[in-house]
This record gives sequence, C-alpha cells and structure tokens, in this order.
Amino acid sequence: MKNILIIFFILISLPAAVYSQDNLKPQDQEEINEKPNKDNTTIPEGLELKKPISEKDLKKKKEKGYLIPLPLYSLDVDKGFGYGLRLVYYNNGTRDDPYFAYTPYRYRIYGQFFQTTNGWQYHQLLYEAPYFMGSLFRIKSAFTFDKNIAATYFGTGENTLNTLTDPYGNTHIKYTSFKEKIRELQEETNTAYSKYVQYIKEKPSMKVSLERDIYKAFTRGFLGLDIANISVTDYTGKKVLAFKADGTEEKNAIMGTTKLKEDCDANIIKGCNGGWNNVLKFGFAYDTRDFEPDPNNGLFIDTVFEISNKLIGSEHNYFQYTFSPRFYYSPIENIADLVFTARYVFAYISKSAPFYALDNYSFTSGSKSGMGGYSTLRGYTQNRFIGNIHSLLNFEIRWTMFDIDILNQNFAFILVPFFDTGRIFDNISNFKFSGYKYGEGIGLRTAWNQSMVSFFDVGFSQEGVSYSMNFEHIF
Repeated sequence: MKNILIIFFILISLPAAVYSQDNLKPQDQEEINEKPNKDNTTIPEGLELKKPISEKDLKKKKEKGYLIPLPLYSLDVDKGFGYGLRLVYYNNGTRDDPYFAYTPYRYRIYGQFFQTTNGWQYHQLLYEAPYFMGSLFRIKSAFTFDKNIAATYFGTGENTLNTLTDPYGNTHIKYTSFKEKIRELQEETNTAYSKYVQYIKEKPSMKVSLERDIYKAFTRGFLGLDIANISVTDYTGKKVLAFKADGTEEKNAIMGTTKLKEDCDANIIKGCNGGWNNVLKFGFAYDTRDFEPDPNNGLFIDTVFEISNKLIGSEHNYFQYTFSPRFYYSPIENIADLVFTARYVFAYISKSAPFYALDNYSFTSGSKSGMGGYSTLRGYTQNRFIGNIHSLLNFEIRWTMFDIDILNQNFAFILVPFFDTGRIFDNISNFKFSGYKYGEGIGLRTAWNQSMVSFFDVGFSQEGVSYSMNFEHIF
C-alpha cells in the first residue's frame, strides 16, 4: 500500500508542479498570444492546428458555469429498472477565453447516486479538467462504489460463443428461454439454478489520470492509476427465488452449483476469491475530433497499456493492451447534421489475469465493460462474451433531426441506427474474420447544452432484444 500511495500523490501533484514551472518563465506567459484566429482572439500555443468547434455549434455553446440536475434511469434484463440522480456542474468559460472554441468545457464536477430494482448500486464523484489551469494537461479523478448482485458470468473464451446451455443440458438460442428454464424449481430437492450465470460483485475504487498534449494538440500522452478492491460472492448453496410448476414463487429454494463455481472448482479461471486489483496505465491518443462529447468530424486513435502487479498491491500479475481507432465524418454538414461513425476495439489480456479483469476495455477516456451490453455489443446481455482476446466493431449513423431552446437551455435530438459485431479468441493464432456475433438496432440521443448526451437504445441479436438507457455516446 505504501507504493500505491506514493504513485497516487505523484500523479496528483504532477500537473500542478508542471504548471508552476511553466509559469516561472516569463516567455511562457506568451503561450496564449501565439496566433490570432479570425475573430481576433488568440489561440493557445499547441492548439493552432487543432480543429475548433464548428461555427454552428460554437454559436450554441453556453458560456460560464451551469448546473444540470439529471434524473438517472436505466433498464436492463438482469439489473432491472435503475433510478437515481446526478448533479453535474460545467464551467465553459467565456467567449473571449482562448480555449472556448477548443474544449468541451474548462472543467466539470459531478456526483451521482444510482441503484436498480434488482440490487445494482453505482455511486460516483468525479472531477475532470481539460487544459488544466491553462496548461496542456488534462487531469481526471473519480471515486466509485459499484455493487452488482446480478453480475453475469457465462464462462470465458471461445466456448462462450456457443449456444447457451443450461445446467440440465438443454441448449437455448434465446436468452429469455434460457432464463425461464434455469429459474424453474426442482421440487423434489427444493433446488434451483436461477442464479446459474450470476454472482455478487462489489468494487469500491479510486481512479486518477493525467494526460498531456505532445504534438500540436493532435497527440496526447496518458498516465493513470486505478486502485480497486474486488469482492466476489458466489450464490451456490444460498437461498434464492425460484418458481414451481404452477407458477407460484418459492423464496427459499437452494441454489445449485453456479457456472462460476464450476469453473473455479475446475481451476479454469483465476480470481475466485476477489482481492485487490490495482492497475498502472499508460498510453497515447491521436485526436483530430472537432468536439469531444459529440464529434462531427475527425479521427481518434487510442492505445492503452495496463500493468497489474503485486508490487503495487494487486493479487495477480497480468498485462493488458487495448487498441481502438474511431472515425467520424459529416458528408453534408452544410445541408444536414449527419455523422457517420465507426469504432474498432482490439484487446489482449494475458492468461494470468483474474476472470473479473477479462470484462474490461481500457481507453484514455475511461473503462468500458466487456463484450455484451449497451456500451459494446448491443442486443446481448452484459459481459456475455469475455476472454483473453477481443475483437469488436461498431457502426453508427447520427442524424440530428432538430434542436430547440427551452429556458436558455439547448436540446438537440439525434436519431441513431447502429450495427455492432464482435467475438472472442483464445489465442492470436486463432484470429479470423468469421464466427462473429452481431447485433443491430436504433437509438434516440438527446444532447443537453451539447456536452451532456443521454440515450435510449434498442438492440436486436440472435439471443433476443436489449433495452438500454444511459449517458454519453458509447464512442
């Protein structure tokens, strides 16, 4: 823990220290006087080649600080209906601020309380500041409490690509029929398998990251540290809810052996007892997007390396690499606000990693849950496919149908048809362009004052239909 605290304080202190050193030199005070733009304001040094926000969006961008109280909502087949509140404070600066046309905001702070009817909790405090105090650094820190009593585990690797199989030996194409079958009670033994692919996962965590523009604001270096303690509780032998043949509830059914327990007993996976999962991250990003929260044009290439080691307090030594290019193109921006977007994700995780690290993609902007669910492969349940090698491709068409101003607030409504495809591989030598799972669907996004994007997506796949409501574009 001593090493962890040392690294943490270094990461927090570094941006302020660098900023102080920059301001000790008089010549550095000229950094915002390098080059005037067409409005006769000045462009900060290092941003002269960066794309500003489009003229259309710049006119709508709100000045100074404002508070957004957001009612939170979500819908998930396993987690149930989610509800809560997020309070977000944005500060955009003023129009005469040289950074106004080049940043989504000068800084944002938010806190949220969120839980679902099936027992998932996700509470968070976050602070983020691009170009912190006028420097080329971005800092971000977050404290999170995540508890999911319906975390899913379907196994690992290429075996998860097979048709769903229940504990009775039956196969199911539809996830709904699989769920119906495993919740049935074996009345002669009072045994059920309703939690067969579920376990309880509790994860309090702290994250801090530092980014810095390296070359003309197109390239950024990234350094981060995640500290998390994972608690894993298996349902095997516990009392669970099941249903008798006549449809009546049995609240004291005894849970049979879960899929997680089967794989733990067979030594197929690591991490069955949970523990500390501390990760040191570093990487690079190439970014030519015109507006980070809702881009119209540009390219974003993200590559992140992760190291988890006992030297920084982790239970396991493992390595992870994530590579993700994203593309944004507006072909007729003078006629319609129509954006074609695509994202590819390749992730490699060493075989020494615990199972709870196999469902994670790391980007410089933050982490996303593994393949399956609203942020990766829509139409499938959360973390439906996890393993050591991931290949994922997402396509979206984002059409802003119209926007309106209400009480000095701007709301834009975006229609988004999408297509997702991906699969898992056990080894690099197995990599091929066949056997991919896919889902398609349509979504409605709402952009509140441009920076706050919420969505409602409906995804369809071979295994069923998914509904998801959350915040921010998935990429």
